[in-house]
Amino acid sequence: MLVVYGQSQPVPIESGSGHIQQLPIVPEYNQQDIQDLAVDWNSEGMGLNETEAITCYDIAIALDPNNEMSWGNKAMSLEKLGKYDEALNCYYNMIRINPTAHRLWTNLGIDLQKQGFYNAALMSYDEALRQDPNDEIALANRQKVNDYLLSISV
Repeated sequence: MLVVYGQSQPVPIESGSGHIQQLPIVPEYNQQDIQDLAVDWNSEGMGLNETEAITCYDIAIALDPNNEMSWGNKAMSLEKLGKYDEALNCYYNMIRINPTAHRLWTNLGIDLQKQGFYNAALMSYDEALRQDPNDEIALANRQKVNDYLLSISV
């Protein structure tokens, strides 16, 4: 169980492992506090499993729906759990917040590629490369998708 302390009463958050963690939520939130919490709740940093980490990211997102770091971390945790459709929703929220983040477009392309949406993945890699022509991950993955599409069209 994760216990979140807010303005007046603790809010219990259920988790599968029974891991108990008190999360440092304070009544006066500012952008830096929320960014710090998003980093601190990274599943590797806090020793949480991915499901618990997602719960923490959801809390940070509830506090600040425009926190792209929390959306991104949530997307990566969802991908680790194989929940690619849910991860896509996180990426789309990140696009709404900051459409000029080239790494976001690369990660979205990877997610789309894993799901077999190759044309959409190519468009995502193209956008990443439009923003940063030197993005080696986008370049390599775009080439892999192109090669695959050529191999099945012959």
